[in-house]
Amino acid sequence: MKLVQVNISANEIILFTPLPQMHMANSITYNNVLEIDQIITLEYGNAESISKIFFDIAELKPDVVTFSTYMWNFKIVDQLSYSLKDWSSNKCWIIWGGPHISEDPHRFMKEYFKSVDFIVAWYGEKPIIQILMSWKQNKGNLRKSKDEIEFKNFKGIYFVKNLLSSNSQIEIKNSEDYIFGHKAGDFIPLTELSEAYNYEKLPSHIKDNISERVFMLESYRGCPFSCAYCLWGVASKKIDFLSSERIIDEFDNLINYGARQFNLADAGFGLKKERDVAFLKHLLEVKKSLKIDINLSGYWFWQTLSDEMLELMKEIIDQGIMGQLDVGIQTFNLEVTKIMKRPTNYKSFDVVLNKAKALDIPFQMDLILGLPGDNFKGFLHSVKQVMNYGPNKFQTFPLSIWPGSDYDRRRSELGIKTVQGSRTMDIDSIVETKSFKRKEIVKALRVESYFYLTYTLRLLNKTIQNIGLASDTSFFDITIKLYEWSTRRKNSIFNLTSHYYESLYENRHLGRKNLDLYLFDNLDEIHTDLIKFIKYIIKNDNDYKIKPDKYDYLFELLKFELMIFPKRFKIITDLKTFDNIIDINSGDKEIIANFKSQILYNLYFPAKKIRSVYKVKYKEPVSNFREGGISTQYNFWKWQYSITS
Repeated sequence: MKLVQVNISANEIILFTPLPQMHMANSITYNNVLEIDQIITLEYGNAESISKIFFDIAELKPDVVTFSTYMWNFKIVDQLSYSLKDWSSNKCWIIWGGPHISEDPHRFMKEYFKSVDFIVAWYGEKPIIQILMSWKQNKGNLRKSKDEIEFKNFKGIYFVKNLLSSNSQIEIKNSEDYIFGHKAGDFIPLTELSEAYNYEKLPSHIKDNISERVFMLESYRGCPFSCAYCLWGVASKKIDFLSSERIIDEFDNLINYGARQFNLADAGFGLKKERDVAFLKHLLEVKKSLKIDINLSGYWFWQTLSDEMLELMKEIIDQGIMGQLDVGIQTFNLEVTKIMKRPTNYKSFDVVLNKAKALDIPFQMDLILGLPGDNFKGFLHSVKQVMNYGPNKFQTFPLSIWPGSDYDRRRSELGIKTVQGSRTMDIDSIVETKSFKRKEIVKALRVESYFYLTYTLRLLNKTIQNIGLASDTSFFDITIKLYEWSTRRKNSIFNLTSHYYESLYENRHLGRKNLDLYLFDNLDEIHTDLIKFIKYIIKNDNDYKIKPDKYDYLFELLKFELMIFPKRFKIITDLKTFDNIIDINSGDKEIIANFKSQILYNLYFPAKKIRSVYKVKYKEPVSNFREGGISTQYNFWKWQYSITS
């Protein structure tokens, strides 16, 4: 018997180790169902061609193929599954698992019965063992195995029943009677599963690239919250925690294997404060004692950020292990949180965030756009609140309706209307609710694209901030003015943000790439339009707080920030509007530019001796996206800059 496990990741480059597949392989071999050489794990990026994946799988002549399904790969999984079943004349069993289908498996079994034989809901180690045992006992006879599984009434396994003769075509009607399946409640506890990453059982392609792979660290399963937009808390309210000794042992083993990149795969770290503090302190000790680079990312529930945890996070970030603290708030609209079933004490949140700021901890904040109960005005209020906190990074995500989530079940009540917003992903995105009408959501998405440009991309942060200071307004206000000004003119700034906006439903990662390409292909024109915008703000400042002869520093700030972001040296050599460039060194990929603004000087070189005119050297970087922690994804290709003689 041969089992092929297929994992198709969310990005074009395979980075994260397939934790579910590792747990499956360990459980199968530990229970003597198969030997490790009978299990093959294949990994692909989501840009890989379907034909290549199909031929790779088919070449192995598998008896069973399992797929982990997520919104980013579900359509590909369906196509591959149908093709594999057709090619093998239904002799190859297809099993699906993963969060995308786990809370509404009856629906997916009815709709995709021609592509899949079994659906496994939520934590699948036990159901997979039962299915594979049945395959062996019945020598691959699908009909007999279904009868056996139904007779034994296994939980967490779903399939179309054997209602008709094996030679008949089953026609699925809208009836639960055609589907076998009971919700699982008897998962194998996480504490009873063996170590996720047993080196002897790791696929060779992971071992060969072990220092570059991001290893998912799972310390518990389940979630204490039951947010209406999420499924994490639906899987299990009973949380299985690993001990501090075990997670430290597993981490140390990975370090000894050569692993250096890690991601905390829990719903939120810090729930077990003493245990989690002990782990983070150990991580610091390992870095210091072994003098190695370690990178870590993860999500924290802000409620768990005690004074001790924050001080520890500060040291971890200062040591370059993490880039920032990721904190989700989703909305600042209290009524929305009630509908969302996510109680939020904003006073307590404010205390925690201000403590983080006092410690100078960089942090990220996320919002969800289109939440039921919200509207355009409420969304802007949430964005403004985020701006007031001044996070290192800020992102807004259009609400996705996950199959089986509370929002999915309450579509009619909440007036939820959605669009299948992607050709490649099975993503069901919000277009309207009772409170948030379609035109307002479109407008909010446009605004989001501008905050991505001015804030999240970190392309114009200092410039926009100082325009706000000069005109006695705020970063929020200046970004809104940029949105209104450029939208009326349909100029290069509008076109630039459109490249991101137009992909927010299709694929926001593609939108980021498209924005980058347009930005660097049209940097001169964009620079010119931004200069026009600054002049527009000055001209229309009713109080004339910005004097016409004192705004040159704003234009220098703009030049300085834009010159940090050209990615590739050739872009600089083609620029026409950066008249302060005095030298271009093609051999060393360096440029030198003149600046004279003392405000800029104080912002970027506060320890340097004041000069009337100074030269800044920019050098094309050797990109390392993990520098300063995995989560600092927007900083890795900034140019290096320094004062030069």
